[in-house]
This record gives sequence, C-alpha cells and structure tokens, in this order.
Amino acid sequence: MSLDFIQVVARRNIIHIYIYLASSDHARSAVLLRKEHLEEMPVYCVSMLMTIVEQRYSRLQVIRLALITAARRLNLILWLILLLY
Repeated sequence: MSLDFIQVVARRNIIHIYIYLASSDHARSAVLLRKEHLEEMPVYCVSMLMTIVEQRYSRLQVIRLALITAARRLNLILWLILLLY
C-alpha cells in the first residue's frame, strides 16, 4: 500500500516525500522515501514484529497500525528533513 506523496516546503525548494506501508502475517513496516528528479531515495525505514494479539487484526487494522507506528517514529525524521533542506 502506498500513500500519496507529502509535499514538504523547505527554505530552498520543495521536497516530495512518500510513505510506503507494508504488512505480512508477522510484521509491519513503513519506508520513507525522498524523490529527487526521477529517483526515489530511501530516508528511513521502520519495521516491527507484531504481537500475538496484533496478528489477529484484519488487514485494514494492521495497515492502520503501521501508519500510526510510522507517524510516531518518523515525526523526528520529518522535522530533520525540514531543517536540513
């Protein structure tokens, strides 16, 4: 599952950032990518194993959980991107 890009306006230019979410039966992950020209460059990756209770969730609940986890973990990374660019 891929979310639409997030457009971050920094001091010098506009940075396109994508968040890709993935889940399997035992893990969930999110990847933050920065797009420059025609290339997607990874910035940060979050991956977590699911607990036994979380493994019973529906696919939509797991993706939602991956998005919440990514938002919490990637918050600092997004602020750093704003400061650096």
